[in-house]
Amino acid sequence: MTCEPVASLILEGDNLETNQFPEETAIIDLNLKVYDETLKGQIFVTDRPAGLADVVPVARSLSDEIARRTIEYANRTGRNIPCEKGCAACCRYLVPVSAPEVFRIWDEIQAIKPEEQRDVLSAFVNAAQRILDAGRPPTPQGRVASGEKPQDATDTINRWYAGIDVDCPFLKHEACTIYPLRPIACREHMVSSSVEHCLPANSDQAKPIEPPFSIVEALGRLAGEAEDLSLESVMLPFAPSWRQINHERARRKWPAPALFECFIATVHDLSARHRLAA
Repeated sequence: MTCEPVASLILEGDNLETNQFPEETAIIDLNLKVYDETLKGQIFVTDRPAGLADVVPVARSLSDEIARRTIEYANRTGRNIPCEKGCAACCRYLVPVSAPEVFRIWDEIQAIKPEEQRDVLSAFVNAAQRILDAGRPPTPQGRVASGEKPQDATDTINRWYAGIDVDCPFLKHEACTIYPLRPIACREHMVSSSVEHCLPANSDQAKPIEPPFSIVEALGRLAGEAEDLSLESVMLPFAPSWRQINHERARRKWPAPALFECFIATVHDLSARHRLAA
């Protein structure tokens, strides 16, 4: 079950009273370059144990702000982004979720009404079975070793997944049923082409807009550093079963300030790397 948030993100310019937080609350500064602007804010973190799932609400808020600035930047440079609530054109593509997101999604599923929970879990089972029935996907490692770029290999996997034509478990009547809680990969996915070009049959004509850096990657790196594991991600339809297998990991706790400091340090590092590569 979900509980009171461990941390809150307050961006520069937000009209919120910071004295609402206890005196022992840790404050972590945020200072990121997003295109031609600086994103500043603070994360107020309660001094109590926290799990990886507790980082996700702040990660979602940060991702939303980056997406908002990405849209503004695209508009200033003459590009229109049609992506908005109500569009389901990309809801049959592969959605990678990090371990923290898997744990959070499971907690949120457990918090809904039992009858709705049964429907959601049934949709996950059906989607996962469709993927398993499709057989093994192309092997990226072999293709990269033969000279193909990593992004090309990722595109190959994405095209394979799109060919399965499996609905997102959270898609109902061509609408996202958890839009405010949707995965961060969905928040980061944007195109400047028409909606029709997002459909699997026309996907080669889509013009994706890459975010300045990926919060999905930041969450994955956070989990890897906290647990001393390799970077990993899970296909969304397999999230509940993966969570059940890794239930002990979901229960692990760290001091909340240290966990959020690690997350923000990772975000700053990814931002710096992007600026150097640009």
